Parts: sequence; structure tokens; C-alpha cells
Amino acid sequence: MWDVIFSDVPDVFQTPFQTAPLDLCTDSFYPVRSSLIESRLQAIRDGGARQLVAETWAEHYGTSCSGVNWEKYSLEDLQTITVCIGGPGLSVICKLLAEDHSNWTAGVPDLLLWKEKEAKLAEVKGPGDLLSEQQVAWFLILSDANVPVELCKVFKTVNDRSFGYSE
Repeated sequence: MWDVIFSDVPDVFQTPFQTAPLDLCTDSFYPVRSSLIESRLQAIRDGGARQLVAETWAEHYGTSCSGVNWEKYSLEDLQTITVCIGGPGLSVICKLLAEDHSNWTAGVPDLLLWKEKEAKLAEVKGPGDLLSEQQVAWFLILSDANVPVELCKVFKTVNDRSFGYSE
């Protein structure tokens, strides 16, 4: 999606130091780029995410971009994650962020767990903590997209000395 975010749209880049277009968190981001976004989402749905990640890494590694931490994961980890989540699930996530970035960056599950060919998103809640409406929306959308997501509850045991969790 790098090329979509940084596409040549008038007046959204005023300095070469911007890490995102000025319209990223506005209602105009998606409509102005809808054909580019839909084309990229189709490529992701069709299994092209692994290659897109590799190309973006090769061309832009180290370039400042809002929401990107180049040091957090290796290229191999990112490619594995794209395969584990799958094209259809990734395309749903990307579309939400493209349509309403400021709204959908909130409530994302806390953890991404992956191993070999499986991935799962997990939200962790402590005693008395409840899912927000936004978190419930994420759970529903991810579930509908066949992306595994779970709620993990941390709780005190009876003796108040040890902690546990439940799924």
C-alpha cells in the first residue's frame, strides 16, 4: 500500500519531510485513491501481499512513514505474517484503514501471535476491564474475514497472590 499512500495526489504533500499525506486521516483519502486502493486490495486478496511486502522493504526500508517501525520485525517475519493471516483477511484490514484511518487505528487487538502457518490476534483484558465498542467491531470484522481473534482475560486467583488467564 506504500505506493497508494504516497501516490501523486495534489496538495497532500507540502514538504519532503512528511511521513504521511495530509489527507490520510480524512474522509477524502479513500475516494481520491479508490481505484488505486481497490487494485491493490485485489492483489492482496489474490495472494500478492508477500511479494508487495518484499518490494516495499527493498525500495523503502528506513524511510520514515507514519505507523511504520522498520526495526520491529524482520522482512521474513512480515512475509510469514502476511501468509498466516492470508490475503482476504489482510485486504479487509487494509480497506478499513484506507476508508477511515483515524477511526480504525483505535481498538486493534493488543497482540499478534504467529507460528509457522498460523496467526491469531488477541485482546488482553484485566479484571473489570471490558471490550470497547470499537474493539467489538474489530472482533466482528476480523471474525467475518476468517482472521482468528480471541479475548484473553487476566484474573486474580482466590488467594490474591497469583494471576491466571482464560480464553
